[in-house]
Amino acid sequence: MPPPQRTAIVSTDCISVTGTGDPNTPYQPEPVIEQDQCNALACTQNGLRVPRTELTGIDRGANIGPTRSVDIDVIDSGGENCPDTWTIGARLTPVYGRAGGTNRDAAAQR
Repeated sequence: MPPPQRTAIVSTDCISVTGTGDPNTPYQPEPVIEQDQCNALACTQNGLRVPRTELTGIDRGANIGPTRSVDIDVIDSGGENCPDTWTIGARLTPVYGRAGGTNRDAAAQR
């Protein structure tokens, strides 16, 4: 019976392989991660990880209510740039029903 053939394991752009496959020098595959400020991928002890980011908000002007008096806007100001940039703004606004020192609800009850 012929001896078994060895399988060649080679590195690629995304996986670097060291070792020969012998018992004393086993194959050691390692991910190749581009070191770039826009790359969120990281190799951790638990595996490859990409942190999840979610920005949610409300539509402009949709925050009208009896308990709100601050408008906060979150706008993607960078488009498709890298790293992504956001503009966040906040401004004081009158509580709904109150403007110029008057209370519409109180005036309506008179």
